[in-house]
This record gives sequence, C-alpha cells and structure tokens, in this order.
Amino acid sequence: MSSTDPGPRDHLVTGPLASELSGLSDDVRLEQPLDAAEAPERLARHAMEELRRGLGADDEPSDRQARRVNDVLRQLASGDGAPAEVALPARVLHGIRGRSPLGDVVDLPPAPATPFGQSNLLVNAEGQPNVGSELRAELASADAVDLICAFVIWSGVRHCARRWRRWSSAVGGCA
Repeated sequence: MSSTDPGPRDHLVTGPLASELSGLSDDVRLEQPLDAAEAPERLARHAMEELRRGLGADDEPSDRQARRVNDVLRQLASGDGAPAEVALPARVLHGIRGRSPLGDVVDLPPAPATPFGQSNLLVNAEGQPNVGSELRAELASADAVDLICAFVIWSGVRHCARRWRRWSSAVGGCA
C-alpha cells in the first residue's frame, strides 16, 4: 500500500510523508495536531526508529555508535542535570552476584533466553524459546510476577506453586 492510498492511518507526519501528502487535496486528508500528552511517547518512538536506522546503516564499532548516541543525548539535555550518557567503553550489566554468609561469591541463576528488558510473546514454536524454560528462568530471579496465559496445564500450575512456596519461605513472606 502506498502512503497516499485511501485507508485509515496512524502515522506521525514526517518531512518525506508531508511531501507525499502535499499532492493530495485538503478534503481527503484527515490530520490532527499531535496531542501534547501523547507527544513524548510518539516522538521518542519515532526518534528511536531513526536512531536504530542510522546506527545500523554501517558496521561501526559499538563505542563509536555510543558516542553518536551521547551526542544526541547532550543536545536533548534540559539543563537540570547531566544526560544519561552511555559510559565508554560501551557495555551491558548482566547481573550483580551476591555473597554467601561465608563471603564466597554466589552464582546468579541462569538467565532466560529473552532479555529482561524485552517483552516477548512465547508460543512454544520450533526454534523459539520454550515457555516452561523461560518461566523457570524468570521465576528464579523475579521479585514479582505478572503472568497472562491463554491456557494452562496442571503440571505448570503445580510447578509455579512449588516455586512460589520456596521463594516465599526464603524471603519470609506468606504462602
């Protein structure tokens, strides 16, 4: 579908889109001003897509990409503190290990295949993360759990209940 074909839309009007729309008469275009309450989310999502496209265009080293992102963040700084720039060299924190009562470093539970900062629809499809293994890995490190399931099987409910009882007794909560 072309951007000027008839049909419903929900697009932020960008420069290129505005150029395409200029060829249409005013009576066929349905536009509204961007709502101020909706603007931060919509504009940030647009900026994120443009940043992703710009950073993925060439095979720059990650530190150079991080410097480019830091340049953008500095331009957006509001003056009420330093922008949350990416520390260089660019890296990702995957956990902080605790210590046993004897002072030994304790390993973290295995991480799920789906990164913590990403939501994902798990469907048990071939080649995709298994719902059971992902749930086990998430429960091992969770402070709280919100779970929405289209259906459940009894063995899964029992497993969750066992984990909950173990976790609850370990933190002194109620079961």
